[in-house]
Amino acid sequence: MQRYMDVVRQASVLHADGHLDQAAFLYEHLLGAAPTDSVVMYMLGTLYSQQARFGSAIILLQTAVSESPELDAAWHNLGVAYRNEGHIELAREAYQKCLDVNGKNPEALAMMAGTFVNTGAPEKGIEWADKSLALEPDNPHALNQKSLCLLELGRYEEAWPIYGNRFKLPNMSCSVRAFECPEWDGKPIGKLAVHGEQGLGDEILFMSCFGDIAGAEEVVIECEPRLKKVFKRSFGVKCYGTHDEMIKAEKDIDAFIPMGGLPGLFRHKIEDFPRKAYLKASPAKVKNYRKRLEKLGDGPYVGVAWHGGTKGTHQELRNPSLDLWKWVIDAAKMTGTATFISLQYGEHGLTQAEELGITHWPKAVDDLDDFAALIEACDLVVSVCQTAIHFAGGLGKECWCLTPSQPAWRYGIQGPMHWYGSVELLRQKGAEWKPVFEEVGIRLGDLAK
Repeated sequence: MQRYMDVVRQASVLHADGHLDQAAFLYEHLLGAAPTDSVVMYMLGTLYSQQARFGSAIILLQTAVSESPELDAAWHNLGVAYRNEGHIELAREAYQKCLDVNGKNPEALAMMAGTFVNTGAPEKGIEWADKSLALEPDNPHALNQKSLCLLELGRYEEAWPIYGNRFKLPNMSCSVRAFECPEWDGKPIGKLAVHGEQGLGDEILFMSCFGDIAGAEEVVIECEPRLKKVFKRSFGVKCYGTHDEMIKAEKDIDAFIPMGGLPGLFRHKIEDFPRKAYLKASPAKVKNYRKRLEKLGDGPYVGVAWHGGTKGTHQELRNPSLDLWKWVIDAAKMTGTATFISLQYGEHGLTQAEELGITHWPKAVDDLDDFAALIEACDLVVSVCQTAIHFAGGLGKECWCLTPSQPAWRYGIQGPMHWYGSVELLRQKGAEWKPVFEEVGIRLGDLAK
């Protein structure tokens, strides 16, 4: 028994120090020696969850809590694994079990708040976040979840001051930059560095605030490498693809700000959103893609994108079936209503475009400078919530966004999209997508008249 406990301690130290593979090796051997040890099941399940092996994590953690229901941390981590696989109701049940054991667990309360983000019930999320903050006022998960719920409600002035707590979350550590200068507060400054964070769509969305920057003698941008050409052309400043590249070239930066920090300075209420185009595509590439589109058939030319997100970002809510897309595309093609082009990124973009019977040009999707040009060359974009929406909005291209009834905060839970004037939200009502596609079909018919 003493030897067994020594190995448990050794494994837990390796686990805490981030040596996950070595810790997993020891946990596996411990379970082989004691297959009913719920604590080791909990520890290995937690480790697997950290490695995004959520299926295995769920099985181990389910077994751990069935053997030892008093393990509140196991219930908590089971909720985390469920949520990452999109099982929201099961996640809530697990968090509630954790709270039944330990009702004063601020982290479980914060995680419960997170299950109401992007589910159409931001008020409930705020209630749970406030319960967590009553116990631990600086809990970063609770503050982050509350900020996202406030953003969904369009309560920007309340949301932005606490939105900055996102950088205290483990999954946001890669977005923290090692500047030696202070974060910009909006006051006059010499050289200002604006750096990217999160994803392509968010960088484009946040940079809608670039035109509001005043008082900086010079601005430089660090962005996703694939956005460098588009951003340099659009904003007329030096752009770098990495932090190291920027720091090496720019020795005298006086202040910095994350792109997601700009709205906190300039977007306090709905009236603060100009909703104007700000991205610029390459004129030569636009001309080339327009010629290529014209060779496919008669216009109008409609770019379509049918999939966005991951399990962790509610892809199950935002992506209608491919059959519905095929239905509306086939109907439009039969009547000569429009010519379609794929804007779908990802490894399945080409094969799914072939299923839909539409053209897919890989370079036009993989190279974002070409992607911007292709969108500009189209007459209309029809897309689910994904990067194509942000490009179309930034370019000022007419766009119909097929918006789920439980959308992310960028789209709000009702009304128009505040960020882009050219994007119209065709909102799902309830759980069915077919009415949305019926509306798209009617609109396409009207477009061709």
